[in-house]
Amino acid sequence: QWKRYMSRWEWLKWLGLIVVGGTLFFPGVAWAPLPATDNFNRADVNPIGGNWTTAPSPSGAMQIFQNECLGASGGNSMAYWNADTFNGDHYAQSKVTANSVGGGPAVRVRNATQIDAYRMYLFTSGSNVQLFKMVNNVQTQLAAPNFTFGATDVIKLQASGSSISYYKNGTEQTGSPVTDTALTGGSAGIYSDTSTKGQDDWEGNNVGATTTWPGWFQTHGGWS
Repeated sequence: QWKRYMSRWEWLKWLGLIVVGGTLFFPGVAWAPLPATDNFNRADVNPIGGNWTTAPSPSGAMQIFQNECLGASGGNSMAYWNADTFNGDHYAQSKVTANSVGGGPAVRVRNATQIDAYRMYLFTSGSNVQLFKMVNNVQTQLAAPNFTFGATDVIKLQASGSSISYYKNGTEQTGSPVTDTALTGGSAGIYSDTSTKGQDDWEGNNVGATTTWPGWFQTHGGWS
């Protein structure tokens, strides 16, 4: 009966939980803020900054312009998300904007360095899609999926083990997955080869990510 009169914080201590500075920690429980998201709805800025690390490029960095993410005018602009740690198996996705139907934007996974990564690139005319890997600054084409895309379509690239899969609007496309083992880990990222064709609503997350609460909370529904 004595437990009935314990305070909330005494309960936490009894349960083996930790409170530091008002933040509740669950020892032994994997807890991550993923998915990482960015809608780019903020003031124009170049380079993109914030939670992004931009790759060195002679052409220029990824930037935000009119609430979209764009590259530099000379192309080959890249950035990866630096605020969270991704598993080796993760994905990146973004929404095609109206002015990018002609090609230009891409999503990247397993950004092992600022340059090396897998990249799905929307190339030209709303139908030419290309999948590349960059390893030690050497680019190799892995596939040419060639599915159509248009404004508001969501493109997604996912790495899981040796499988590199590509999607449009949540549906895996013909020819996916491609098998490759050159890159095994890194971060989710973004790419563009132009300053006039953007993308929006970027997201990166671990494959199959779920939030796991301690068993006591699952059975007791926390507290009120």
